[in-house]
Amino acid sequence: MTLTETMKYEGGSLLNGSFADYNLPRADSVPPIESHLIETSEPNGPYGAKGVSESCIDPVPSAITNAIYDAVGVRVTELPVSAEKVLRALRERG
Repeated sequence: MTLTETMKYEGGSLLNGSFADYNLPRADSVPPIESHLIETSEPNGPYGAKGVSESCIDPVPSAITNAIYDAVGVRVTELPVSAEKVLRALRERG
């Protein structure tokens, strides 16, 4: 989402509306992930169940854009972040 995903439009029509055309990360483009399961009961979920998927992606854009700011001193505030956007921000900063 932060580095690659974007919806492309032309004349009001979505150009990359299928998974064949939409740029999603694949297994060979992400670092190895190590999972740790911590079993606890969730009092608000049915039978103690809780969600385990999408909630973990919320902090990623902020972490990546803050890392870019720490590294080069410019903020990119529009996703997806690309090398072109970072370069433009550097040029605008002077």
